[in-house]
Amino acid sequence: MEGEDVKRIEEEIKDLRRAIEELRENLQREGRMAAWDQLLFVATSFITFIFSVMQALLPSSRQALLSFLPLAVTGLVMPLYVGYYRGAILLDSVVERMRGWMYLLFSLGVYLVNLAESYLRFSEAVSRALEDFLTSYIPNLPVVEVLALTALLSAVWTRRPLYIMAVLSVLVTALIIPTYLPMMIVLLIQLSLAFYLFPSYIMGIFRSPSRERLSILRKTGAGAYLIFLFSGLLSNHLSSCIYSGGGAPCYLLSLIYPLPFLVPGLWYEGKACKEVLALEGSEDESVICKMVYDPIAKLLRIKGE
Repeated sequence: MEGEDVKRIEEEIKDLRRAIEELRENLQREGRMAAWDQLLFVATSFITFIFSVMQALLPSSRQALLSFLPLAVTGLVMPLYVGYYRGAILLDSVVERMRGWMYLLFSLGVYLVNLAESYLRFSEAVSRALEDFLTSYIPNLPVVEVLALTALLSAVWTRRPLYIMAVLSVLVTALIIPTYLPMMIVLLIQLSLAFYLFPSYIMGIFRSPSRERLSILRKTGAGAYLIFLFSGLLSNHLSSCIYSGGGAPCYLLSLIYPLPFLVPGLWYEGKACKEVLALEGSEDESVICKMVYDPIAKLLRIKGE
């Protein structure tokens, strides 16, 4: 009888130690998550510092506000909504926190790439060398059409969104910017940051590698890229309307023209949100899930039937 009591006590001690260890791990996890939440909140405030710098450097506050618009949407609004509100407060979700960091790091990466380009002009040098090579060895080659057709064929052949976004970038910049090659190089660098570099880096710092999470972060990066392009085009068009004195048609065109980027951008964000809910077994949906992704998915199912 005494031996059974000793065994029972030993088992209870083991269970107690196991419970203490689990409690310690949970407390450590909660402490790390709280630290990341505070860091995300503080880091997003750096975006407002960038706006202050723009106000100091640009000739007018209105121009600074329009230039800041793309960065504000993906670097300020989305990290706070996705990472802080949904990730930390609403769902207590590690993946949503990671997605918030995805938006923030993408926006800061875009800012640094554009800053480096404005001072170093590296893309102009590469573009000039490429254009000189093409015109020297293949005279009278329609560069824009060839690049756009190549990207389109790649998109059709591979059926990958990365190439489809490249097609959109080529065509739009070719239409609105005569010297489109420098801008294309910058855009493709930004796309590479969103699709390849940052997702793996974020999973590393959160110590949660997973193929499903990598897919979610890549969809988030694709959405961030397209939403940023929408905001950038909207900002450029509004700025042109203001300084050219264009009337209501000009402003209406400014709202309509970038929509081909906004809709797929919100689609990718909604798709990522849905995959997070499926992965973590949650039922709470974001506004983008309910108002953008769900109606489009329902429409596609109706067409499929």
